[in-house]
Amino acid sequence: MGIIKVLKRKDGATLVVAIALGFIVGNFISTVGYPLASKLAYVGQTDQAQGSGPGWRFDYLIPTLTLIAGIIILELLIWIYVWIHGAVTGGKK
Repeated sequence: MGIIKVLKRKDGATLVVAIALGFIVGNFISTVGYPLASKLAYVGQTDQAQGSGPGWRFDYLIPTLTLIAGIIILELLIWIYVWIHGAVTGGKK
């Protein structure tokens, strides 16, 4: 895979590819984390209350839950990467 070959090098291209991958992963985390946090913030509320606009849930709870969900998702992605890398390389570091 071309991305892996570039990431193994030690030059400026590695940095560019790593930053691009960081943006992609960050976008994925926020795309998955925000809806999850929004659902958790309004558990037990009616459908009308969920779209009612600004309030303490919208201002404080959803960003906090998005942060926590993002950290959990990132941790899961790291575990998956380590598991796959160990399976491919046979556990060698």
